[in-house]
Amino acid sequence: MSEIKIVPFSIYRPNSQSTGAALQIHPANDKTCLFMECTNAQVKGEKKFDWTNKIIVKLEPVDCGKIMLVLTGKSSKVELYHSTPKYNTSISIVAQDKVPKVFYLNIFRKTQDADGKVSQNKVSVAFGEDDAAILSALINFMFPYMYSWC
Repeated sequence: MSEIKIVPFSIYRPNSQSTGAALQIHPANDKTCLFMECTNAQVKGEKKFDWTNKIIVKLEPVDCGKIMLVLTGKSSKVELYHSTPKYNTSISIVAQDKVPKVFYLNIFRKTQDADGKVSQNKVSVAFGEDDAAILSALINFMFPYMYSWC
């Protein structure tokens, strides 16, 4: 069987105030999890994104299952929390109950360096049902790989 190459799924939301954000989701090389990379707009007045200061979140299969509950309408909100010795990350996805449906992804990371200096980074991305359908398809496709079913 040939190796399957999965391209990242991206959502770019620039705006005229350069307060937009971008999101990319891609599988790990061994396909056991997904990585979500998010960043804010880089420079006011330009539609460029600051990928050097991105937030990277590793999504385990259980995280993906919780996200699917929101994407499929079985829940209106999911909150995930990841903690390591260097940082704490909170992730939330909220589905707004209106037509057309809008989803709001918020990621907040608090980092502490070796000197005890604390820094914070927040990224918020809104996306519609079309992006939610693609994200849902990606997650569903990846479940057999993440659980080594294939």
